[in-house]
This record gives sequence, C-alpha cells and structure tokens, in this order.
Amino acid sequence: MSFNHATAYVTHIQKKIAASCAGLINWAIIKNFLIYSCGSIMLRGIAIFMAPITLNILNPANYGLLSLITSFNNIFVACIGLGLRQVFYLEYFHCNEFERKSMTNTIAFIFVVVALPVIALFMCNASMVNALVFDDNATVMLIFFVLCVQFHFFLC
Repeated sequence: MSFNHATAYVTHIQKKIAASCAGLINWAIIKNFLIYSCGSIMLRGIAIFMAPITLNILNPANYGLLSLITSFNNIFVACIGLGLRQVFYLEYFHCNEFERKSMTNTIAFIFVVVALPVIALFMCNASMVNALVFDDNATVMLIFFVLCVQFHFFLC
C-alpha cells in the first residue's frame, strides 16, 4: 500500500467517522436547549436588575414579606396543582376534539374538588398560616388574596 493510498484511506475513514458522529448529534435539541437556557438566564437577569428598584420602593421588612409570599406561592401552587397542568400540556394535542373537552373538564373538576377544600381550610386558619409561614407579618386579607391568586393561577 503506497503512502497516497494510506492517506486517502485515512481521509475516507475520517469522513465516515465525522458522518456517523453528525448523525448522533441532534442539532434541533441543542438549538432548543440553547434557546431555553438563554431565556432562563434572561429571566434570572431581570430579577437581579429589578431587586435594587424593588428595594428602593419597599423597605427591607416589606421586601422580606414579598419574598415569603413569592416562595409560599411557588410551593403551594406546585403542591396543590398535583401535576395536573403538566398532564394537560402533555396530553392535550394527542387527543381529538371530544377528548380535549372531556380531559379539560375532568382536570378542572379534579382541581376544584381537591383545591377548594384545601384553600378553604387555609382561609379558615389564616391566623395560623400567618404565624407559621409569615411570622405574623402578613394581614389576613393579604393571605386571603394570596390564596385566591393561587386558585386563579391554576385555572388560567
């Protein structure tokens, strides 16, 4: 085998390896990952730049209360939602028109049956929620408002 044949053979093998590796990489997934990552970074950046503006408007105690409300909202919505929104987003486009209506009604019914008693229980015990979660810094009306927003958040 001559040197020219050997280099041609190596070049041919390199092209085959490059072609097989290119088939393994799904560029659409990488592109979507980068778009999602950039969006997530931008959202975090907005929060970082908004913090000084918010601190100029609110005193530190109210800013801490706002942070507690936000954390409570995020945790409570995740727990009370039971993953029903994710099921809806995953399954909606796999169904025909009749199944979509049925699924939407079923998920809304399940949420209302589960969420309303829990939210009513929290509203009846708003002073205890205030003491345990907000360290007696929130008003009862604020707690009612937060619970109503959480219920509305799921349905929208």
